Amino acid sequence: MKWFKEDLYGATITQWLGIDRVVYKGRSKYQNILLFENKSLGRVLALDGIVQTTEKDEFIYHEMIVHVPIMVHPNPKKVLVIGGGDGGAIEEIFKYDFIEKVVMVDIDGKVIELAKKYLRKICGKAFQDPRLELIVDDGVKYVASTEEKFDVIIVDSPDPIGPGKVLFTKKFYQGLYNILNRVGVVSRQTGSTFFQGNELPQSMKIFRQVFPLSSVYLAAVPTYIGGFFSFILSAKGIKTWPSNRVITNRFTKAGIRTDYYTPDVHAASFILPPYVARRLG
Repeated sequence: MKWFKEDLYGATITQWLGIDRVVYKGRSKYQNILLFENKSLGRVLALDGIVQTTEKDEFIYHEMIVHVPIMVHPNPKKVLVIGGGDGGAIEEIFKYDFIEKVVMVDIDGKVIELAKKYLRKICGKAFQDPRLELIVDDGVKYVASTEEKFDVIIVDSPDPIGPGKVLFTKKFYQGLYNILNRVGVVSRQTGSTFFQGNELPQSMKIFRQVFPLSSVYLAAVPTYIGGFFSFILSAKGIKTWPSNRVITNRFTKAGIRTDYYTPDVHAASFILPPYVARRLG
């Protein structure tokens, strides 16, 4: 059997995944792309040697990066997704009948093309939804130039490595704030709390400079090794996060089906272990 080796956390911590069959291997204008099948995880998408998503556990990550911010917003109608070329995030968003428009901006059209063809278990029919406006372009450029306003922004981007670094800067976060409506919510992933310990506090420090309300929440995604995986939730025009009762009422009214996210999981995900809380100051 051939093996895929991931060295995201350095040479001393390596993840190996068996390759049962290569579905696609090549290079886009921006990155190396590998799509392969693994008996335990289904189809696996890796970009520049880093696992992005798998058919088996993608629902955990996508449900948490999407449903948490949407349930927090009192009346979300318009959503912006930065990144998310596999289509998993927009597939979750389109579960809501009350969402009127989604703008998705991803720099790599090749990833989108492959997702449509080979990752239908992840994206479903999301790319065919008439509420979607798909833009193949630089997300930073879009945020800086658009005149549109959004209720929810989801930053579904890779780690701050190479070109992805610009998605972790104060200038970019300020741009997100500027294109939110009077009441708006942002979510973004911030990596492993254990093996990428500096990524979360560095991002949180910048978010707190831009947004009046920011908190960290966690989820356990098996493919993203290193214990808890972290997210930041920030808000504009909201003084405090809604109670569990409010979240439960909104979730029940929405009538959607999930496999990881629930109102109780929502509440519990904001309870941080001391080793995480101390890093946030």
